[in-house]
Amino acid sequence: MITLIYGRPGTGKTYEAVKYHILPNLKRGNKVVTNIPVNISDTNLIVNDTPKIIDIVNSIDSSDIELTFVLDEFQFLLKEDEDAWFQLLAQHRKFRTDFFIITQSPLSLPEKMHDLISFSHKITHNPFFLKKWSYIKKVYDGVPTLERVVVLSSKLRFYSKKTFSDYNSFYQRDYVKTGNLFHFDNKSNIMMWPVLAILIISFLIYNFSFERDFSLKSYISHSNASENLNNSNDNSTSNIEFNTPPPSQVHAEENKTHEEELGEYGDKHLINILFSSNVLIDGWHMEKESKVTYFKVNQNKKSFKLTSKNSIFNKVKIINYEECLIVFQYGKNVKVVTCPLLN
Repeated sequence: MITLIYGRPGTGKTYEAVKYHILPNLKRGNKVVTNIPVNISDTNLIVNDTPKIIDIVNSIDSSDIELTFVLDEFQFLLKEDEDAWFQLLAQHRKFRTDFFIITQSPLSLPEKMHDLISFSHKITHNPFFLKKWSYIKKVYDGVPTLERVVVLSSKLRFYSKKTFSDYNSFYQRDYVKTGNLFHFDNKSNIMMWPVLAILIISFLIYNFSFERDFSLKSYISHSNASENLNNSNDNSTSNIEFNTPPPSQVHAEENKTHEEELGEYGDKHLINILFSSNVLIDGWHMEKESKVTYFKVNQNKKSFKLTSKNSIFNKVKIINYEECLIVFQYGKNVKVVTCPLLN
């Protein structure tokens, strides 16, 4: 079986490979070949910092037990002979071998290798509490693509001091000396967790449980009037889904000062609506290597849609954490936006 482990630098890919794949296989008596600098003593462990494909083949030929290969920065190993690696991986089950290949993104691997991968483990930072002491692991069926994403599981993992001492990790030196995972003193912040948890939970309950009434119709009228004055169309905003009478025709003789005030008034109304209404992620697509997200805004039994290309998001910052987890930030105001809950 071929398993891909990927994620941004520093997210915990190597830690995941050591704790959940190298150490368990050694405990079961399997032979493990890796280029990760594991510093434990075991006759079934082979550490090769710069393995060539001939080294892999020789390890297979000389082994009389099941072999597990854990190869970090696999995209660089492919540069030696991509076709030879492909042929080996395509027939790996005949040799009683399993491969765990680690890289920063599936895009760094040739597309023809994607079909050989059984599971993908995506490692990401924990965006909420305990982010310095934990990470998130998602397991996908095969390699996730824009057309097909099948999430099999999602887990919150916690770092262990003992595991860091088993290999030469980036954080090991400071962790062993101070007991902190990262290069600053975290002890002073530990008492802040309960307070921060209460504040965020209260904020989420307030935003999702109480509905404050803003005039959506007024915003639409003023916003459209401003667009007519400017003789411009915002193609990034989708059509309003509910029946609203068209705004009154704006006279061309209105002066520039009134035009600017009107546009600012409309933006403030939309920002108020975004932060007071129930907003859900309604989908997304890739456009010229940029992600365009669709938002559904529900207010007073009516709804309309926006996309992340709307000019209002020049003022409201969009922070992407996961496919179904986005945060709006406007000044000190923060709103969490998620996908609809499945029944």
